[in-house]
Amino acid sequence: MRRRRGGQALFMVTVSLFAMCGLMGLAIDLGWSFYVHKTARAAADTAALSAVKQAIAGMGSIPTPPYTCASSGITCQPTLIDCNSASGNLLTGCQYAQQNDFFPGGHGGHQKLQIQADVGAPGCDTASPPNCVPSAPGVAAFYWVRVVAVETIPQLFSAMLGNLNAVVSAESTAGLVNEVAVGGLILLDRAGDVPSGVGFPQDLSSNGGGPISVPGGIVLSSTCHGQSGSPCNGVYAGDLQGNTAVSAPFTNVRGAGTTHLQGAATWTAAPQNGFPDSGMFSDPESSNNKGQPPMNAGQASKPYIKVPGGNLTTAVCNPCGSGNYYAVDAANHATGNPITIGDGVNFSGGNFGEFVFFGGVTIGQATVNFGPGRYFLAGAQASNPVFTSANKTNIRGGTGSDAGRIIVLTDSTYDGNSTMAAVVQGVNSDCACVLPTMGFGKSAFQSGNNGAYIELHGLKANDGNVPPNLDEFKGIVIWQDQQNSYVKYDSGGNVMTTGGGAGTCDGAGNLDSPCKQTPVVADSPEMQLWAGQNNIYSGIVYQPRGSWMVIHSGSGTTGPLRIITGALNLQGSPGLSLTGNSNPITKTVAALIH
Repeated sequence: MRRRRGGQALFMVTVSLFAMCGLMGLAIDLGWSFYVHKTARAAADTAALSAVKQAIAGMGSIPTPPYTCASSGITCQPTLIDCNSASGNLLTGCQYAQQNDFFPGGHGGHQKLQIQADVGAPGCDTASPPNCVPSAPGVAAFYWVRVVAVETIPQLFSAMLGNLNAVVSAESTAGLVNEVAVGGLILLDRAGDVPSGVGFPQDLSSNGGGPISVPGGIVLSSTCHGQSGSPCNGVYAGDLQGNTAVSAPFTNVRGAGTTHLQGAATWTAAPQNGFPDSGMFSDPESSNNKGQPPMNAGQASKPYIKVPGGNLTTAVCNPCGSGNYYAVDAANHATGNPITIGDGVNFSGGNFGEFVFFGGVTIGQATVNFGPGRYFLAGAQASNPVFTSANKTNIRGGTGSDAGRIIVLTDSTYDGNSTMAAVVQGVNSDCACVLPTMGFGKSAFQSGNNGAYIELHGLKANDGNVPPNLDEFKGIVIWQDQQNSYVKYDSGGNVMTTGGGAGTCDGAGNLDSPCKQTPVVADSPEMQLWAGQNNIYSGIVYQPRGSWMVIHSGSGTTGPLRIITGALNLQGSPGLSLTGNSNPITKTVAALIH
């Protein structure tokens, strides 16, 4: 009989324990390494992005690129250095990393945190591919910050193989890059921007029918979804009635905002809400602290053209060249009355003209040609419109082959612009009188369907005849002064905010708490466009947040047009097709790029 021997199972269990302990050690090593890597990555991301944002704070805003290492707020450090040696905005980034438990010499000397930064070399953003950032090939950045976080951690399983420590690292790069604005119809108003009784509480509304086609997509900034109480008071971000048929590949609605359909109205594709607040819902023209379209610095030295009785006919000038136009009475004194432009008048300032009109412009049943150039409509008196045209108006504004034109709707101060002040003084000297103060007025580009024709082409990109100081406004065809609004903008073109203190405009709030202002004329922020089968607008029509646009009945308005406004209301049965403008709207933002 075979004798049984004990102990074999104990031996096998003992051997397996060594393997199990090894596997446990491996699991702990891998898990701990993963955790440390996530911590290091969070620290690097925070440090890089915070350093770039601190550079913006040092600059006061985001000025127009490119930048240099001498630019205010920017610290350059082409090679990696320890955060102990960092300064300026780089030091700020390192301090934010410390909030994520990562700093030089941390965890008993096991951590290392390094940082570097530089501006993009001239032309790097236009190279193919862009080569501005060594750590992020293909990214066009005007300034970048790279952070590398490293930590040495003890090992368990690997220690049995002689590897006592592991090195875990993470790096991140942030930069100032251009972001392209989304949407062919961008509606900026948020709940409560415009007081009850003026304008429209919805971003997009209709009172009739007709097709609306926006291939570039629609953006609604309101979060209203029919809830009662202030500030929405039962309205929606979008509200369509009648037979209105909206067609767009996307409609992005901020937050909880929703749309509402009544009657036979349709909206295709269905709007999507829930988008967090982001640059998509901010004014795309509020970028780089660029402010508003500049005037010609030498405008005050241009000719001063007196318009007798306010009637500008071919007897006054033919063609009518660059200059400053104002209505006068029989004594040749400036009246501030509107200028009515007669049939056959041709505005021509060569390859690119420079024009200023005081008192408002009116065009009746006349054919008027606006050659390429910069047209400032510098306000009107009382409640007069700053621009109005009648049915059967025939406005010719190029065919798209010239440098284009920009029409700026403003007042006689242009938010304290020194060039405008010099022009006003020039008028006073020319007439030996005092030009009345011109305020904001609403505008009405009317046409109807009775033989009317309006064709306006905006500033053309890459045209050498467009003055360099208008480079940031290429594509614009009509620009409404940002001060003609119920929402206050600063001189850099940024929406001003309040932290909530009574009467304060301290910049401590966000875009949901803008500073408010009340226009002298309640409806001056309104722009009217009349749809017509012969209307062609090429470019961008811009109004600031806190203003609104009304498009009236007609058989259709089409063209490579993009609309940016606070709110849009459709009256009657207009047909609107915004085929989009080829000039992208870009703004410089801080973003993680690697």
